[in-house]
Amino acid sequence: MSAITAARPYARAVFGYARENDVLDAFSGMLGIAAALAENPRLRTLLTDPRLTRARRTEMLAALGGDRFDEPMRQLLHVLGERDRLPILPEVREQFEQLRADHEQRLTAEVVSARKLDSAQQERIRAALAERTGQTVELVSKTDEQLLGGAVVRAGDRVLDASLQRRLQQLAQSLA
Repeated sequence: MSAITAARPYARAVFGYARENDVLDAFSGMLGIAAALAENPRLRTLLTDPRLTRARRTEMLAALGGDRFDEPMRQLLHVLGERDRLPILPEVREQFEQLRADHEQRLTAEVVSARKLDSAQQERIRAALAERTGQTVELVSKTDEQLLGGAVVRAGDRVLDASLQRRLQQLAQSLA
C-alpha cells in the first residue's frame, strides 16, 4: 500500500474533526510541525527502528512537538503510532492541505516562464485562472530559461504548456 493511500483515511478524519471544531489553521500548523519532524532523516530512522516500541516512537515524536501539539493532535500521533504509521505524517499533511484547499475553494497554480513575470502579468494569469476554475488562485511564479519564451501553467491536475520550447517540438514533429 502506498503512503498516499495509507494517509488518506487519517487525513479525512483529521480534516473532518478540524472543520467541525473550527481548528483548520491549528491543525494545519501542527501537521506541518509533525511532518517536518517525520521528514528529518535522523528522526525518520528512529521512527522506523524495530528496536523501539511503537509507543516509544510516538512518545519521542510527541515530546519533540512539545506544547505545540494539543491533545487531539497527540491522539492522532497515538493512533498513527499504534498502527506503525508515523512515517506517513508528511502524506497525511499533504492530503489534509488538499482537502482544506478544496473546502476553501483555493487553488495553487504554478507558472514557469522563460523570464520573470511582472506583477501585471501575474495578475492577468491569476484572474484568468480564477475565472476559469471559480476558485481563489494563489500563484507561484518561477523561471526556466530553457523554455526560450512563453510559459507553462500547472493548476491542480491541469497543465497548459504555451512555451516556445513546446511549440518548436510540435513543429519538429509535424515536419518529421
